[in-house]
Amino acid sequence: MTDWPARSNTNLEAVEAVQGRLPVSLIMVPRADLVTCRPDETVSDINAKNTDRFSYWPVIDDAGGIIGLHHAEPWFDIGAPNETVAARMEPLCETNLIGADASILDFVRFADREPIKLVVSGKTVAGLVSLSDLQQLPVRAALFMLITNLEIQMAEIITRRWELYEDWMQVLNQTRQDKVREKYAESLAADGLIDPILFTDFCDKKELLLACRYPSLPTTSTARKLRAVERVRNSIAHASDFALTPDQARTVAKTVREMMALKAVLENELSSPAVSQLLSSSS
Repeated sequence: MTDWPARSNTNLEAVEAVQGRLPVSLIMVPRADLVTCRPDETVSDINAKNTDRFSYWPVIDDAGGIIGLHHAEPWFDIGAPNETVAARMEPLCETNLIGADASILDFVRFADREPIKLVVSGKTVAGLVSLSDLQQLPVRAALFMLITNLEIQMAEIITRRWELYEDWMQVLNQTRQDKVREKYAESLAADGLIDPILFTDFCDKKELLLACRYPSLPTTSTARKLRAVERVRNSIAHASDFALTPDQARTVAKTVREMMALKAVLENELSSPAVSQLLSSSS
């Protein structure tokens, strides 16, 4: 019988190292494809030709350099003013710039607050990334990796809270217990010795984590956050649209922020003296 390793590196540094290989440049609109406007054009003129309903237009000077952003979305369904773009544009600043080598999550987690970023490579603007880009495949990959890492971390907490798997198993209802036991039995029959926690689904780990009742994980708020994570997880796993509308995309960004905060809390719990003492006594 083979004793397969059941643990993985769950800390935030490991996540960030992998996420660094999924840079925001993978989802940006390249500079050559950007639809731009000039500062002397009027807002009403831009509104009239914005048939594709682009939310933001980069503003360029006479030399073709990008000097700011024009927010066109407010005028999608109402009459636009006859003011110049220059009078309303957002000038270049740190809040609307992001490095081409920044990770996708660096953009996603604040995309509800900062929905547009000019992507800088070297001394030039290489492209643009916006809230609508959350539907792209590399974003799905980045989010699924983050969620999977969180799920492994949840499993660590659960198995350190209950020394024997039969103890945490009793928290689940009979139907869920039967499913876990069935998968575990199949693994044993195939000459594999794997921790039974790995046969639980996200919904099981969510219930078990809440049953741990750690003070740092308030039941009500933690339950809400985990439900939000589960919705995003299921949509990604089933190749469904999870950020098809601006509201959905903003919800994803908020969920990613809360997920990363939750991961930090779990990491702190795993490194606490009480947990270390438990590990020493069980080894």
